[in-house]
Amino acid sequence: MIKKYNLAVWYIVTLLFTGALLLPHFIWQNAGDYSISFTQFGPLLAALLMIRLTRNKSAASEVKNGLRLGVNNILWYVLSAIIPFALTGISALILTSLFDSPYHAWSGTPILYLLNFGAMLLGSVGEEIGWRGYLLSQLSKKFSPFISSIIVGILWGFWHLNYAGDVIFWLLFSTHSLISQTACLCGKGSI
Repeated sequence: MIKKYNLAVWYIVTLLFTGALLLPHFIWQNAGDYSISFTQFGPLLAALLMIRLTRNKSAASEVKNGLRLGVNNILWYVLSAIIPFALTGISALILTSLFDSPYHAWSGTPILYLLNFGAMLLGSVGEEIGWRGYLLSQLSKKFSPFISSIIVGILWGFWHLNYAGDVIFWLLFSTHSLISQTACLCGKGSI
């Protein structure tokens, strides 16, 4: 049954792991001040569990291959790194100016910024292994890369509702994911 519904099971397990990983934030309430989000490891843990439960060695290889950088496509990788930063800035501007969102600029020392960068990088790896490495590669077997990107964008946006819980935030996250996934897929010649 797990093999038959592996993507739905993966998403449910991701939500369960994410919920469980919220608990440390209640214990260490200042962890969010340093961009440490334990919840970012939910997709990674779900992918590892699904690979283990289904004994799907090809899925493990696909995760590795899905995250591998090719020298020939460096322009697309640069774009897929720049676009999310630009979209994050635009989203922050929209949320701050139009919707009076609780977005606050960081303030702190250079060491704080370095710690934040390291925490975001580490957390992003946890997310990417689950979302792009596992889910996107599995969806691409059933759907076109573009449709797969749309599905990942919607699910990724929904997963982020724990941060704000409103529709505008969900739309911004979903659009952000769709654009960055599409840029990454374009680099692989998949669209």
